[in-house]
Amino acid sequence: MDFGDLFSRAWRIVWHNKFMFVLGFMAALGSAGGSGGSSSFRSSGGGPGFGQELSRIWTQYSAIIIGMGCFLFILAVVFWLIRLAGQAGMISAASRIEAGEKLTFSDALGAGTAKLAPVMGLSAVMFGPLTLLGVVGGGFGVVTAVSTATANGGQSLDGMIDFFGVIMFVIVCLICLLAPLYFLITLIYPFAQRSIVLQGRGVFASIRHGWRILRANVADVLLLALFFLVLGVVFGMVGLVAILPVAALIFVPLVFSAVSAGTISVGFMIWGVVGVVCLGFVGAAINSVLISFRSATMTLAYEQFVGKLGQV
Repeated sequence: MDFGDLFSRAWRIVWHNKFMFVLGFMAALGSAGGSGGSSSFRSSGGGPGFGQELSRIWTQYSAIIIGMGCFLFILAVVFWLIRLAGQAGMISAASRIEAGEKLTFSDALGAGTAKLAPVMGLSAVMFGPLTLLGVVGGGFGVVTAVSTATANGGQSLDGMIDFFGVIMFVIVCLICLLAPLYFLITLIYPFAQRSIVLQGRGVFASIRHGWRILRANVADVLLLALFFLVLGVVFGMVGLVAILPVAALIFVPLVFSAVSAGTISVGFMIWGVVGVVCLGFVGAAINSVLISFRSATMTLAYEQFVGKLGQV
């Protein structure tokens, strides 16, 4: 594969059709990790006050915490749908533009939303079990930690640290076991997704097709993955430089205010959630350039791979 020609054609598609950046922004929304602010709970001397403070916060604000959790879950689902529509729209647009068509943003978005249902099914089948395992594991850890602190408000900070250390050890072991499977899924998924959008295959047929594409072109696929891994690190550093000042303006005054007051107010928690969402939007805007370029590149590569297999 001529990677230089592949990258130049992909960049021309994106640069001369800048609505691809908007679709890239949509695709980035669902994956914008944002920068999480870590909260500091002040305790008297680092002893039993930690468990008592955690117990007090949960008792006083449990309804608000649960409500914010439900709101964030709904927001995550909405962003997931927007992300999938943006991804499908970019795939369709890159293929049609390369074929010589003239498209607008509404054309590309319409093509993406038309394929939203099968793309949702593909994402749920390939990533749903791992996501569910992570959510259940994380939720179990949080509930166990809160219930332990509530039941034993006099537990020392050292004991709580040991408890969280055990949880983190279990999580790291799970990550090590599931990482190879996740890596394989991330290699198959882009081709299965394009199989649905460009060739109209069903969910499971597209997964089998994506596996065939990967097996027949494993060296080229790994080189593409390595290239975008390095490029992702570069964009991550640029994004970090851009986001840090914004994060400092949002969170530093609030953290100092909470520490000086010795407690965490409802306003602090709400503002923290708003700050995380704002940082997510900033990160999505930065990542939209990389995501749109990567999507166009993978679409062109997919069409070359399919041509080699004689399955056009």
